[in-house]
Amino acid sequence: MRRIDIINSVMNIQKSFNDSQILDFFLLNSDKIEPVMIMESYQKYIKYYDNFDANEKKILDIFGLSGLESASLWARIITGDAKETRELLRPFFRGGSYIKEYLINIVELLKQDNLEYSHNKFDLTTINTNIENKEIISVILPEAAKTASHPERLVMILQSIDSFYKSLAIILDCDQNDLSVIAIDSGSDKSFDFLGAAKVVSAVKELIIELWDRVVFYKEKKLHERIELISQSLPVIEKIKSMEDSGSLAKEQGELLRRNILSGTKNFLNAGAILPEFSYHNVNEPRKLMTPEAKLLSMPENISEPHKNEILSDEIENEEFLTEILSEEEKQILQKLIAKQSKKTIRKRKGS
Repeated sequence: MRRIDIINSVMNIQKSFNDSQILDFFLLNSDKIEPVMIMESYQKYIKYYDNFDANEKKILDIFGLSGLESASLWARIITGDAKETRELLRPFFRGGSYIKEYLINIVELLKQDNLEYSHNKFDLTTINTNIENKEIISVILPEAAKTASHPERLVMILQSIDSFYKSLAIILDCDQNDLSVIAIDSGSDKSFDFLGAAKVVSAVKELIIELWDRVVFYKEKKLHERIELISQSLPVIEKIKSMEDSGSLAKEQGELLRRNILSGTKNFLNAGAILPEFSYHNVNEPRKLMTPEAKLLSMPENISEPHKNEILSDEIENEEFLTEILSEEEKQILQKLIAKQSKKTIRKRKGS
């Protein structure tokens, strides 16, 4: 669990307790509490609990507070006598007291001096008043269980963000040398927080989100094919061409920017990096789609006749994926092209 995960989880738990006041029942004489108050408190808490992720539930479990979400527990508290109520609440008393009195203060020690953590799980904001018009972009490198990244992977993501930032800074006529790494975090995953000009950082985020949208669209393609298709279809490439045509950007510089964008795209995808914002933009699981492609042995070029059905099956599967976004007329054209290509492929392999 990364530092920010711990901080945000504790803040969310603290907010749920403060708003619902559910911990107050541990400290009050329960036979003087109206059942309506208990139900209102429980209903507020359960709304928070339903949105808790695995990290927050793990923290609750560590402090012995798993079970507070149980409707049957609070039903027994409402209907039971004072003695039974005390017995039901006793297991939660110590953990509730520790969280209320100490945990939030301990978590303050985990915070970095130059960062402020909001209640939103995905946002980091600077509290340094000397830095105006600056914004942070957080990049996460997911790690599989019991694995660690090669240094090359870390270098790739640093180079990727640097390439994107410098290229977009030139396009936006901003300083391209003011990007800095303001924080590094690790746990089960690793993350880097970059600080730069708000205008440029916002453009970098937009570029990466556009990149992500195309990863989803081209998810059936191999990584090297995806990189080429994605980089060519990014709006920033069209922007560079437009600037070249208008004369505001030299052809040589435009070509250099295109290469930098391609290099940044390649490094970002090869590193398997994600942004926290990805979760806002798609129902697909970012960790799975952005997992670095495994190095596999090359397949033999000659495929025998019995395998032609497998070839057709793969092509049909790709066809089904693409036809989801096409009109009826476009589907018919695509089906004809795929059928034609399939015949050519099989004839070619027969002759090999």
